[in-house]
Amino acid sequence: MKSLKQIINRYIRSAAIVMALVILVVIAFAEILVEQGRVEDTAAGTFVRLEQIIEENENELKQVKEKYDKTCLHDAEAIAFLLQKDPEATNDTLKLKKYANLLELDEIHIFDETGTIVSGTNPEYYGYSFSSGEQMAFFAPMLTDKSLQLVQDAGPNTAEGKNMQYSAVWSADGTFIVQVGKDPQLVTEAMEKNEISYIFHQLNISPAIDYCAVDSETLSVIGATNADMVGKTVAKLGISAESMQNEEHGFHANIEGKYYYCIFKKIETRYMGFIIPMDVL
Repeated sequence: MKSLKQIINRYIRSAAIVMALVILVVIAFAEILVEQGRVEDTAAGTFVRLEQIIEENENELKQVKEKYDKTCLHDAEAIAFLLQKDPEATNDTLKLKKYANLLELDEIHIFDETGTIVSGTNPEYYGYSFSSGEQMAFFAPMLTDKSLQLVQDAGPNTAEGKNMQYSAVWSADGTFIVQVGKDPQLVTEAMEKNEISYIFHQLNISPAIDYCAVDSETLSVIGATNADMVGKTVAKLGISAESMQNEEHGFHANIEGKYYYCIFKKIETRYMGFIIPMDVL
């Protein structure tokens, strides 16, 4: 039979173990809170940088587009001027191709007063008109207002679906419309800088941390450093939409079987997410 002293010592040891475990849990919890605070500070700095990058890229895109639009319009005016001085070239495909090469244009199209292509560098396009498709219909208002000079945003053309940027002006005598087309490489490159993948590439990303962008309307991931997330809704991933939309605090989430600490902030039309695994935290 155990003595009273042994019983007391046993209870003291048990109590000491329990107390030690409680202290360890409290310390661990406090450490997690401290680390979560540090992560939130880091995320806040990252979001500021993201906003700067997005703003810089959008300003650059705006400047590139404005400059490119003016260039396209000037090219159309230049061709119209050349054809006014050299009327025979209007129906001379080889000569039009020489003019196109001179101004580094990909296409020249001549429309009659009904808005139908009757000549140009691409005979396969003859017969297409402003009523042939949505892309070409952009220029239809020129048929009722000969003072218009239009530049269209880059996009797939009606005939082949290739990416082009078109601009058009009337000839000085108002008898035909000159339309020129260019491959919008500069604009495309500027637009690519607004792609989520490019933006994330600009950050000093730790391989342990995932970044993602969520469309605020569909709540689907439209870009992420973890490609497996792209295209999935936050609900399917295991992220609470309500928690994501509450930008004041970070939150925990079980994302496809693994626990993460998440911080989100809405930047323009997207929620930018900073996601770190709990074991890393």
